Amino acid sequence: MKKIFLIIGLLGTSLYLSASDLEFNGFIDTYHAVRLKGQHEFNASRTRFRGEIFYQIEDASFFSSFNATSNNILEDETGIELREAFMEYVASKWDIRVGRQIITWGKADGMQITDIICPGDYTEFITRDFDDIRIPIESVKFRWLPGFADFEMIWLPFFKASVLPSGNNPWKISQEFDSDNEIVFKQTIEPENKLENSEIAGKISLYLSGIDFAFSGFYTWDDLPAIHEQTTNDTTYLQPEHHRLNYFGMEMNKPIGDFVVRSEIAFYQNKFFRNLSADDKTDKKDLLKAVLGLDWYPGNDWNFSFQFANDLILKYDENLETDENISVATLNISKKILRQTLGFSNMLYFGFNEKDIYDQIAIDYAVTDELHLFCGVDIFAGDEGYFGNYEDNTQMWFKVKYGF
Repeated sequence: MKKIFLIIGLLGTSLYLSASDLEFNGFIDTYHAVRLKGQHEFNASRTRFRGEIFYQIEDASFFSSFNATSNNILEDETGIELREAFMEYVASKWDIRVGRQIITWGKADGMQITDIICPGDYTEFITRDFDDIRIPIESVKFRWLPGFADFEMIWLPFFKASVLPSGNNPWKISQEFDSDNEIVFKQTIEPENKLENSEIAGKISLYLSGIDFAFSGFYTWDDLPAIHEQTTNDTTYLQPEHHRLNYFGMEMNKPIGDFVVRSEIAFYQNKFFRNLSADDKTDKKDLLKAVLGLDWYPGNDWNFSFQFANDLILKYDENLETDENISVATLNISKKILRQTLGFSNMLYFGFNEKDIYDQIAIDYAVTDELHLFCGVDIFAGDEGYFGNYEDNTQMWFKVKYGF
């Protein structure tokens, strides 16, 4: 109810300021996915109204967006949600944005290597549009723009965790714990809303002749909790807890004719992993993540994108449940025909460790500029692994989207 009043208040305030200068747009979409195995149950069935408000007075502006959603599978998602709401001031060589916003880092396609400012919403795994996976965060973002580079500073006063599938969600994967005792989950420990628990990020983007570089750092909390284990008598207690995490990253982007070479490297310090030999079944290690990508634009509305990514745990312990190296490759092919009204795309993920795949094949038909019809299939295959765990969730889906 508070969210409803907040959205009404934002609308009323903006209309009061100046109805003639107020911009209101958005879209309506409906998405439904049916499992192709078993009883052909719905994996997803939801309809959403997105409203966006923009108001500007000289160098200052206000933006807000909200969702009104009806979800037939996940009732907790039915309702009205304030998505973004921020004020922005733009000067000649600097700008500042304050409020709830989405901040995107990195150049990787469908992967999070350096793109770690916003936590992820994995309610439907990674089948949703990536813009919907990012969770907006309350923050202050300041940029200095001297021309040859961008200097960016971000302050996040409040912690937000990533969202994982839970309850009766068909995308929930039950984690197995090797114990004959009764298992009790405790409430997740999250950092309190105190100044010393703030998160701080910085980034320098350099625009050189024929090549772009970026260097970033983030003093943050892990969006995913570590599961600490403690056994008392015949009961095993599992304590999820979010821990401090240091991050350092680098990005590179270089065009070469019809090609673009991309790379990202991220170093995560003090990342927790599950270790069966440890007293509480956790171990703190450093993690190195990297991706190398190649985009090819041969013309005639063909696009090809290949990526190879690898996670490496430093000072590896053989008792860790996670492999020392985890490698994933992606191949994205897209093409538009019929005067760019009909688009085809195929985004394939392949996990080298477990030989598992996720392949999303999609068709986008533009009936008009405002009305789009989508359909496709999400294929999961493999006995185990990040994608193989969802083999039974292979699905066919369709979506209708109308923008205004």
